[in-house]
Amino acid sequence: MIPGLDEFMLRLGHLKVLVNVAVEAGGSRYRVERTTAELLTSKVTVPSEEMKALTEYLYKKKLCLIRSTDPQGHDNSLQEGAEREIRYPDLAIERHSDGTLRLTNRNQLAQTVDVWWQDRWLASPNVPSKVGAVTVSAKSGSKTGLSHIVDWAEATGFISSTAQATPEGQLLAKLDGKYQGSSWIGNPYILGMDRILIGSVVLSLDLDLFSRLITALHATTWPLKKRDAASLFADTVERLVDEAESANHLTVRQRFHLTEQLRELERAARGKHGDVGGASTTWHRAASRLETYVDLGFLTKASGDHCYKFEYTYFPTALLSSTSESLRSESDPLDWLETHVVSCLLGRETRQEPIGIEEMREPLLRVLETMRSPTTSYPIGTVALGLASLLADSGDPISIRAARRGLEELPRSHPGLAHLSRGTSGQRAEYISLDLGKI
Repeated sequence: MIPGLDEFMLRLGHLKVLVNVAVEAGGSRYRVERTTAELLTSKVTVPSEEMKALTEYLYKKKLCLIRSTDPQGHDNSLQEGAEREIRYPDLAIERHSDGTLRLTNRNQLAQTVDVWWQDRWLASPNVPSKVGAVTVSAKSGSKTGLSHIVDWAEATGFISSTAQATPEGQLLAKLDGKYQGSSWIGNPYILGMDRILIGSVVLSLDLDLFSRLITALHATTWPLKKRDAASLFADTVERLVDEAESANHLTVRQRFHLTEQLRELERAARGKHGDVGGASTTWHRAASRLETYVDLGFLTKASGDHCYKFEYTYFPTALLSSTSESLRSESDPLDWLETHVVSCLLGRETRQEPIGIEEMREPLLRVLETMRSPTTSYPIGTVALGLASLLADSGDPISIRAARRGLEELPRSHPGLAHLSRGTSGQRAEYISLDLGKI
């Protein structure tokens, strides 16, 4: 269970953006945070075809002046937002009585405008949730929202303590091709095949909680709103801690860390008369998971004619049902990760038999090139995850197990091409050394 997730750690796309910066400028947490802040707040021109979605985004977020008019066209309200500093003082939105919105720039109808890079991409109608935009400044002594994203990237293992991209971070930043040359050519807040890589990593680190929370979500009533979601999360953590007390496979240290998560929620609830589900800390821990599940496709914020992308209201998807079923059918959580996580994230069956060298060759070379290892030795689990991610969009996607077993068979099927080695833990090979010239 990942500790300390909070209300800033909502959009997986933020991880992609920051890790991409870490690949280019890692080695200093301050430099990575500063460079990411410069990117998020850089001004970009919004194409005309995106203006309708942007207008709604600016209106919902109150990022510019907002005026409303009555049926006769008279201004009957104060300028909402005029009492506080707003991000775009030259822009204004006229809200008409029929609900239509009109965006103006210096009192002229706006055909196109310049806004923050972050706002342009989050405003896209295809982004599954529009909450979670991060701040890049803060009061003296306080952390910025972006600083919390740096913490998140480190907690999930995409960057090191010195803000350098790990092998998993290198794959996340570069493998999907959304960043080419020196610019983004795709929306980082809309996941494609990268959902396999980022989903597998994040869910594996939160697996004990995820496996129980997904099952609880599948059995709940819908729509699920903020208060009920927080209570559901609190109940799930309590059940997890109860299970841990009698789990022989857990060490004393592991049980302590799980128990400490519940104690944190209980301490936060003291001002709420002991109501753990009503504490803001509980909601922050819950929201970070639920919004991740929205990005990964287990939950949605739209149902029929109702859409709540700017709110914390959730509905189930077919992936939620199939994932809950697969978790109940697999007794070993680690086996579930290798066997089922790719198919659950894709919503399609995956091959389990080992992948052969002919099918592996091209994607393997791409994975190794992306990882940029200074040696010929690579973490075999990360290479397998990269292969499964690259082949996710093919006509024959594979499980992580199929990729790993294919790599493990290389030393036997092609002597001299690969060599396996043990690490510091586990019973299986942790590293694979490859002769790139023979691939």
